[in-house]
Amino acid sequence: MQIDVYAGKDYPDNVSDYKLIIHCGGCVLNRRGMLSRIQMAKEVNVPITNYGMAISFLQGVIKRTLSPFPAALMMFENERKKLKNDVK
Repeated sequence: MQIDVYAGKDYPDNVSDYKLIIHCGGCVLNRRGMLSRIQMAKEVNVPITNYGMAISFLQGVIKRTLSPFPAALMMFENERKKLKNDVK
């Protein structure tokens, strides 16, 4: 596994080289800058997530984290079911 770390306004030129982008909250970016990074990832079909969500998932607490947001929890559970079915 190779992990590249970028800080501040640094960002890789070719995000298609990556299988996953785990991004910070973007506090040093403005809204347009963060949306631009998300769009770059979408255009080359590279999943992008916030590191808080990634940590919550990896620690097994994402359902509790999403419980105040029933629609988001339902979407998460539906996507997990789809992924499980695709792996079979």
